Amino acid sequence: MTSIFILSLIGGISLFIMGFLLKKNGKKSADGKIHGYGTIATYLGLYLLIFGGAYKFLHKDAWTDDNRQLFLFILIGSALLFSILFGLGFLRYASKSGSKIAFSSAIIYSVASILVSFIGFSKVSSMNDGWTQEKEKRFLDRCKSEDKYDCDCKLDIVKANYPNPEGYNAIVDNEANNAKAVSTLNDKFNTACMKCDSIKIQRETEQVGEGEGGLPADF
Repeated sequence: MTSIFILSLIGGISLFIMGFLLKKNGKKSADGKIHGYGTIATYLGLYLLIFGGAYKFLHKDAWTDDNRQLFLFILIGSALLFSILFGLGFLRYASKSGSKIAFSSAIIYSVASILVSFIGFSKVSSMNDGWTQEKEKRFLDRCKSEDKYDCDCKLDIVKANYPNPEGYNAIVDNEANNAKAVSTLNDKFNTACMKCDSIKIQRETEQVGEGEGGLPADF
């Protein structure tokens, strides 16, 4: 984590300084291309700094579902912001130059940036829907603390009946108003996932196999 942050910091600062110098040089020499390269370098430098800062403060020891989602939102939002700023600069340059091709290209670039960002936001917004690894782990940890059921079996039954964990939580958090649904789930757990029953069966099987010919050792 530290190495990624340091590399992002060094790269971001370097690009930002280089972009500043290029923009300054382009302004002095009235060279639009150099000024444009400087603008791109400046935006890339800022983007790397945002990436490094967001990674350091959100990743920490490991990713959580919410932090990973927020990290991607920050990256997409930053990319959209810099794309819009670059597109506005492109439009201003195209207007001054009087080039219809440049103006059309600037419009297409700006619209494409917004559309791509919108698709990205939509994908990230739905990435934590359903049973993520973190939600499954929380369910299994809570189940293991009860020490009553085979937790993997219980999770499979819950996922089969409730594709969205919020639906399951709404049922169990308000058992009084969902007594029938809770009772149905408990019946399924007791039938298929009772931990004590599986242990009992295993012990009985071991006892039957202790003697010769499959008879108990007492005979």
